[in-house]
Amino acid sequence: MEDNQITTRKDTDFTEEEVKSLQDWKDNGRPGIHSLNQDKAFQWFKLYMAGKTYSEIAQITSSKKDLVLFVSERSKWLDLKMDHYADISGKMLQKYKEAKVESLNTMTTMVSALNRYFGDKFNKYLTTNDESIIENIDSKILAQYQKANESIDKIISEITGEGGEKGSGKTPTININMNGNSSIKQTSEDTIDITNEEDEEIKDILAKLSKVKKLRSDDN
Repeated sequence: MEDNQITTRKDTDFTEEEVKSLQDWKDNGRPGIHSLNQDKAFQWFKLYMAGKTYSEIAQITSSKKDLVLFVSERSKWLDLKMDHYADISGKMLQKYKEAKVESLNTMTTMVSALNRYFGDKFNKYLTTNDESIIENIDSKILAQYQKANESIDKIISEITGEGGEKGSGKTPTININMNGNSSIKQTSEDTIDITNEEDEEIKDILAKLSKVKKLRSDDN
């Protein structure tokens, strides 16, 4: 491209007034071009990449705005900025995914710990029939267990891009596995379903736990 040829609007971030001003400056023989030096141009470019407008760059550095526009056009500052943003966007996306994987690791560790916590409690009840074991289970910990499971599902969906059933309005569930035999699902705040109908002891445990949670809720 010839230096005296005006750049089309689609190839620049100049305003209409700046495009006209630059063209007039070129038509007038580019006055002041000999005062241009590399250090000054680099200073302008740094300000441009920092988000300053051409008017601000000229004012901050006490320079002629047309000279700034000329250097921007000749060096393709807009292309350089877009390439820079594209590079940053790619790196940010990778960092985001890495952070999500780390979060997933933390949440699965939490769920694993709570699985052992609840498993120990329920197994102790099975061996002693001590109802206080069930009654003293902290419902807040159970709520954290539910949130941890929901967070895992959400993080997996974000990482894989699978939306699942977002916004479906379905009640989140809690899945608890003990000894690899029984599957327990909380379908509402006060309701817990047992998929293994033959395990009467487990159903008795969860019925008591549901009752305790409801009583505590009523007290609040």
